[in-house]
Amino acid sequence: MKRIILISLLAFVGLNVAQAQRDWRQGMWNKNIPEHFLTFDVGGSYAITANYKDMNPFAVNAQVGYQYKIRPFVKNRLGVALGASIGYAYHPSNDYYSIDGSIKLGEYKSYHYIPVMLNANLYYNMRTAYIYLGIDAGVNLQLCEKDYQGEYITTRIDTTVMVDTFIVTQTSIPNNVTYFASAKEGNPLALSHIVPSAKVYLGFMKELTTNLRLRFRAGIEYNMGYELEYQGILLNGSYVEMNGKIKIADDISPFLTVGLVYSL
Repeated sequence: MKRIILISLLAFVGLNVAQAQRDWRQGMWNKNIPEHFLTFDVGGSYAITANYKDMNPFAVNAQVGYQYKIRPFVKNRLGVALGASIGYAYHPSNDYYSIDGSIKLGEYKSYHYIPVMLNANLYYNMRTAYIYLGIDAGVNLQLCEKDYQGEYITTRIDTTVMVDTFIVTQTSIPNNVTYFASAKEGNPLALSHIVPSAKVYLGFMKELTTNLRLRFRAGIEYNMGYELEYQGILLNGSYVEMNGKIKIADDISPFLTVGLVYSL
């Protein structure tokens, strides 16, 4: 009888230990531990900066990363995670047409980013779900060149004839113009620029299993402008060969991603 009681007691303890190992995050007291996150996200963005929205407005991207989430604090509700990520973003191009839109003249360039980022997240725990704020900061390694839409100043000279007098008036006229970046046809995947970049976002994460979570992020991406070498311009619907340099504007793009997080 004693042997049966002892075996039953050991079996009961074993089942409870196994259950605790499977459900170690179910109780609030069990959440007070650090975690290691492996992340994978896919998504897209849309350029709202006027200088870029007609040429490469959309982008698709994917990234992988790692985060270390410290022990929660403030009644196990708040948590901080620090990490890093690397990814890939593709910015396909659009066609461009003559000024009346009837003739296709060509297409803008496509380009690629390899984002290398450090990140920090502030999590608010809701038992098996999380709301979080995040910031990523780092650089986008740009492959290929991208074109740019800006302003080009032309001068109009007006002459007024009066009695024995000529009055000459010069007027500066701003024109919308596309600057076509100097091509690197020999190696289209060559590193062209290192672009400082940052993201701010709001996210939601839900536990699917003990270790696996589904997460969503929505926010704004910022990319710093740089000096662009161009080989031609599209002015008033006409292409003109012209070499020069121009400081291009910063780029702001809203983005949305969905991903999986595996907690080690």
